[in-house]
Amino acid sequence: MYSQNTPDSNRNSINLVILVILIISTFLVPPTMLGLKYTFISLPLLIFALVLFILTRGRHKLKISRKAMVLLVAIWCYYFYLCIQSVYFGGYFKVDYLKSIVSITIFVFVFSIVFSDSVIRYLYFKLFIGILLFFVVSNIFTITLSLLIGAEKLLIFEIPMHEDTYKLQVFFPFTVTFGRMNFFGDIVMRLSALFREPGIAQAFYIWAFVVSHRYYISKLVKPLLLLGTVMTLSTTGFVLLAAVIFLTVVLEKFNFKRILLSSLFVVLAGGVYLVVPGLSLESKNAESYEARVGKLEQANELFIENPLFGTGASNAFIEGTSTSLLQQAYAIGSVGVLLFLVICFIGFIFELRDWKVYLLSIFPVISTALIAQPIYDSSILYLFVLASHTYPLRTR
Repeated sequence: MYSQNTPDSNRNSINLVILVILIISTFLVPPTMLGLKYTFISLPLLIFALVLFILTRGRHKLKISRKAMVLLVAIWCYYFYLCIQSVYFGGYFKVDYLKSIVSITIFVFVFSIVFSDSVIRYLYFKLFIGILLFFVVSNIFTITLSLLIGAEKLLIFEIPMHEDTYKLQVFFPFTVTFGRMNFFGDIVMRLSALFREPGIAQAFYIWAFVVSHRYYISKLVKPLLLLGTVMTLSTTGFVLLAAVIFLTVVLEKFNFKRILLSSLFVVLAGGVYLVVPGLSLESKNAESYEARVGKLEQANELFIENPLFGTGASNAFIEGTSTSLLQQAYAIGSVGVLLFLVICFIGFIFELRDWKVYLLSIFPVISTALIAQPIYDSSILYLFVLASHTYPLRTR
């Protein structure tokens, strides 16, 4: 007796390899922590995954979706505008834009082709959500142990990622964190998963909270993802989570129990965040407020003077205004902001059959890019604009 590998089993094995490569590549580009240093590894890995995909399907079966093509054209128009505008108003060409367009194009192109296989697409997002859940569970253990024996004793290793600003710190059992807070004399970790900052992680935890029922049937998944959002201790995260719950009430069929439980969770977490020393808005966010609102007021004055085309993308000279796209409006102008919004709107147009879930899921990611974090030029953002969460029953 002997076992013989069938074509289907070989293909499934290769699909598994492709899936792992896609996940690794995702967490090697900004706005992840590893993306600060190892982006150069991601693109060759993606090309390798595409080659494997071609070898198992044949070139004649390859296709790129119409949504991806329109999305790529819109992205190219956006970056072409930034390049021309920066040269015309600023007098020089920003090489970063060229790097971004190459990276984003390869990212969207490869994922669009590989995602033509609905099984791989389904497993990719299921695994992505699973990784977020893993870090929530790990952080629960880390916080509990840190309150008992202290956080410093739980540090396994740290790797400098960007000068002295960012360090990849891993705490037992496997919690990756950026930023800690004093909680009645004890240090509490802010959950960042594998993202650069907790303020970025919150957007993807809320996204996962919205779509997780398409991938997991366990009733524990959504509460854990809600807890993950809270564990980021992000002001933006609390606001966006409340907004998503409100939009759910407005858009979805009314479910009193679900809305009540979610609302109570947000109210209780928000109450802690408002009054507990070390976690409160008063003690935490003076600097954060200045970085987002204070700088925005300065940027708005320049925007009013140059509302259409801005001062030039290469003339973004107000220190600290690179946090969000709207803070950059004075530099890129209304045209630049509108071109970015067109990119986001394309995803909505192509998901009209499932527009409620798509809108609720992409809302926290786009909102974070607009008002809070510099993720508007990240490949992952455009991947989630490209994403679809509707599948045949056989993949469930």
